[in-house]
Amino acid sequence: MPKKERPAPGKPMKTKIRPDDEYGDGLILKLREGTRVRLRAGTFHFDSRSLRGMDRNLLRRAKLEDHEAEESVAALNALLARHPRYRVDRLLQRDEDVLEAEKAAAEESRAEEIGDPNLYYALASEDAAVAEAERLLDALNRLAVVELAYPQPKSRPAGPSRRPRRRTSRGRSRTSGRHRAESTRGTRGRYRAAGARAFG
Repeated sequence: MPKKERPAPGKPMKTKIRPDDEYGDGLILKLREGTRVRLRAGTFHFDSRSLRGMDRNLLRRAKLEDHEAEESVAALNALLARHPRYRVDRLLQRDEDVLEAEKAAAEESRAEEIGDPNLYYALASEDAAVAEAERLLDALNRLAVVELAYPQPKSRPAGPSRRPRRRTSRGRSRTSGRHRAESTRGTRGRYRAAGARAFG
């Protein structure tokens, strides 16, 4: 049975961080599905030899050729080198093979595509200004290998003081322009990309 496709997000033309709701010193970077880009010794790497059949399908859907992915990853590394205030790390610290196995099990049980947890990264800084964060996010979102880069949302307390959500025409609650946290649950456990947004 074919899996339900995971919808890709639209990138913002311009990022405007809201300090009351979002962090300027904590950013989330989600790379394009199918690229299998990995962080090694502080540098992103793309290896076309590691791609599998399903990865090829995802890249064709994104209209991203191997050489374009390679060039975009090089541009990503160069961009981050110009922003040394930000350190880059995997958002989820668990073993990459374990996360990949859990993703496969969850996709099988749910019959739908799920975002690769190994493609989520955290960018953190102790002294970056909001303006720099906005410029960096805009530059990241212009790269083909980046699915979406966005400021990490701040958690809000539950209760009457919590900001109400907007209602759609069908009555379902949603937060305009924002995406819900993406989680995967399977027979071999679950993972949650804290701060990462699903696109449903």
